[in-house]
Amino acid sequence: MNINAILGKVKDFFLAKRFGYYVGVAGLVFTLCYAISYCSIDQSIFSSLVIVFAWLGIAAFIALSLFKVTSSLAPVALMIFSFLSFLSFVGADGIIDFFSTQFFDGFSIGKFFALSPSVWFSILGLVLSFILASVSMYMPQRKKDETPELTQAGENK
Repeated sequence: MNINAILGKVKDFFLAKRFGYYVGVAGLVFTLCYAISYCSIDQSIFSSLVIVFAWLGIAAFIALSLFKVTSSLAPVALMIFSFLSFLSFVGADGIIDFFSTQFFDGFSIGKFFALSPSVWFSILGLVLSFILASVSMYMPQRKKDETPELTQAGENK
């Protein structure tokens, strides 16, 4: 198989996608970013399940979006694994102690961004990846096929 045939197939793959797929890809990028930034978070609130669910969501999105039959399920898988990752983040052992000491006298945006960048970027990435995957789930993923439908007699409609 030559390089032009491969590039043609890749071009056809991306031309067959609609806007919903690209919103899902944006959610995938946020998932990748928080999976990387979460590795440097404070050890008192670290949970390895956050990273495991993030990578499972990335793998499921990529695998499901490759085929026409399953491409509409790709954002659903990303949304589910993003939600599981968020639940793992919230369920970490020291999360209540960490945030209660950080925001003892009230919450403000200044205090939020005074946290380490890995903490606030992980929180924003978790929330944004879930929101983008949820929005993408309701948007069309693929363009409709342009082939005419046949009637029972085999004639074109």
